[in-house]
Amino acid sequence: MKKVNLGCGDRYTQGWVNLDFNSENPDVIPHNLLNSLPFSNEEVDVIYNSHFLEHFSLEDAKKILTECYRVLKKGGVIRIVVPDLESVCREYLYMLDNIDKPENEEKYQWIVMELLDQMVRTEKWGLMNVYWEEIVKKDNKLIIDYVKDRLGIDIRQYYDDNPMSEQSNSLNLTKIKKQLLNWYIGVIKNLFPPAYRKAIVDQTMLGEKHKWMYDKYSLPSLLQTVGFSKIEILNEKTSKIPNFNDDYLDINIDGTAYRKSSIYCEAYK
Repeated sequence: MKKVNLGCGDRYTQGWVNLDFNSENPDVIPHNLLNSLPFSNEEVDVIYNSHFLEHFSLEDAKKILTECYRVLKKGGVIRIVVPDLESVCREYLYMLDNIDKPENEEKYQWIVMELLDQMVRTEKWGLMNVYWEEIVKKDNKLIIDYVKDRLGIDIRQYYDDNPMSEQSNSLNLTKIKKQLLNWYIGVIKNLFPPAYRKAIVDQTMLGEKHKWMYDKYSLPSLLQTVGFSKIEILNEKTSKIPNFNDDYLDINIDGTAYRKSSIYCEAYK
């Protein structure tokens, strides 16, 4: 069985063909995922991607899914995990309606950032980096626990391990290329008048900014438009892919969701 993990990032496992735009590991194949996938027609049994599709415009997302449809065998399965627009909007409205409760004022700040920051940021890591640094330094357990409940991650550990902290000194060719690109962008940016720099130059990296969001209606509708059928909304522990949970892609070893507040959608060709 040929299983493909698109836009895998650092969440990949053996037994899958792992693809991403860049690779810092021999188990991940570098490939421009906006181009044709490197597979023949009806060659693949399973395609999986998690928190990947929202980083593209709706037009590009349709293009990617059309390629997925092409390479899947008849009866093949695609599993897509994306942030849940409905979940974050309902949480935002709840916090807004209950803002008079003191504990909800800080939660409100986070949920607005969760909804908007990755869509509108123009600088690397956006406001989220500043916010996380502040709550970790203050050991703000209320918000640390709230973010963990929303996203399924412990901010303290994530902040320590995240490349946002700039703690990694190891270099490879990919990192060197990124550093040179960032230097080049910085040089070009400085050619513009200071008052216009942020508005003209977007320093967010590919895969960092969200360009679209989906809910339990829009994602199945998009899949249906491409040609997929038998579309289902499932959860992190349910899948029609044989032994899917054994690979711990959507769940942690303890059985908890790797990415909370997500939509888990599967469809067939």
